[in-house]
Amino acid sequence: MSALVLQNNALWHIFEDFTASILLSACFLIYVIRKQFTNNHPPTHDNKITNELSARMSKINGILTAEIEKNKAHDESITAEIERILNDVYKN
Repeated sequence: MSALVLQNNALWHIFEDFTASILLSACFLIYVIRKQFTNNHPPTHDNKITNELSARMSKINGILTAEIEKNKAHDESITAEIERILNDVYKN
């Protein structure tokens, strides 16, 4: 009964197209999780690469944070200017 209801649902056709992909992804995810938690294999990451990626991510994070702060300051100055103009307009 529930399969019949699911087939009549408008989303069934979308789900039907991706069923194989979803099952394959689920199998791959299970494989990766099992492989990750077995202790019989050497570490899969290189510390040098990890450290380099971490340093680059920190640099990017610093640049983005500086840009965000600059944009916030710019937005606040624009907001103050708009408020000043509106106050001048409403006073007259």
